[in-house]
Amino acid sequence: MICSSELDSVIRSFTEAYQWRKEHLVEDDHSRLALEHALASAYLGDRRIKEAIRMLEHVVAVEKKTLAEDDDSRLASERTLTYALQMANQDGVYR
Repeated sequence: MICSSELDSVIRSFTEAYQWRKEHLVEDDHSRLALEHALASAYLGDRRIKEAIRMLEHVVAVEKKTLAEDDDSRLASERTLTYALQMANQDGVYR
């Protein structure tokens, strides 16, 4: 299990990398989307559910336009979004 300070460090690092990729890479770049997915997963680990859902909704929307329905990356993003929405329902988090 990752401790809170390690998770904070991961989120900071991912956020910095995400900001750079957002400025320099196109929206449907695979590495940009993969990092967004990873950052959203870190947000889930930190119980930042609303932020995770917003980011995952973006990833899923882009992947729906660019990837096949059975693509592993797309399926993983859709599963993670479903999990985040379930967490939101359990915690009473509303978007």
